[in-house]
Amino acid sequence: MSTLAFPLVALFLLAPDQVKVNARPGGKMTVDHGTPTWRDEFQTALSPGQAWRLGANGATTWTTEAGLIFDDLVVFPGTYDLAAAPQSDQTWHLIFHHDGNQYRRETGEGHAVLAEAEVSKKEFAKSLTVEIEPDKKAGKGVYRFRATFGPRRMEGTFRSAKAKTLKGKVGSERFTSTVLLRTDVDDLAERVANDFVPLARLEVTPRKGDPRSFRVFVKGGDSPALALVPPGGSVGSAATISGQSGGASAAKTVEHSIESTDAGADLVFEVGEHSFHFPVTEADLGG
Repeated sequence: MSTLAFPLVALFLLAPDQVKVNARPGGKMTVDHGTPTWRDEFQTALSPGQAWRLGANGATTWTTEAGLIFDDLVVFPGTYDLAAAPQSDQTWHLIFHHDGNQYRRETGEGHAVLAEAEVSKKEFAKSLTVEIEPDKKAGKGVYRFRATFGPRRMEGTFRSAKAKTLKGKVGSERFTSTVLLRTDVDDLAERVANDFVPLARLEVTPRKGDPRSFRVFVKGGDSPALALVPPGGSVGSAATISGQSGGASAAKTVEHSIESTDAGADLVFEVGEHSFHFPVTEADLGG
């Protein structure tokens, strides 16, 4: 889910705008963006692969207390800089980053794939509009994201989830682990059995040196494995930690706990009827 370093389209900024949503479950979400006025030359400027800041003169930001679950991306609570890039297959990549306007691969959180939607003459947007609304037909906690600029529109749905944060220690490394209390456990259990799925985020605070973060990917099946993936990295390039599986309480949400051991800590995840235990050492955290 890493992101390429696209050049950015600069657009003239007229006025800032803000979208606020109280996501249930999960908490508040706020998107701050600029509102440039559409000009015909933007049609060719927004070409396939060309990333755009969804505004101008500064990063568009998405701050969220809730976890955001797109089909192909999990976003944990925090503040992210956004860009959007149209693709040749009539989709858009909504890109999440941590580093302002640079959009470097090593700070990329990943991208969600959204559809290019048709815009009628009545819906033509003279200035950029961003909307986040509940998708009531899809059920509780499902939202629709839509951004329209002139005759161009991207849209897609995502699910919100409440986040739970736990604290742990491995040697001299202290960390917090944030898991999303996802309610789509049946589908998630099937996916985890066959492939790596992001379930948590680790924020490591060492006594010396810079803080580090990892996305935690879990794969179940006969040989459970855990991968700690830094921003901009991929599961395929990350070292994996072998674990054990067992029965769980079949809770309605994904559950997570941390158990101290002599060697470090066990990260425990419960997904549906299965639990997964992974021993994490200081070396695993880069300490």
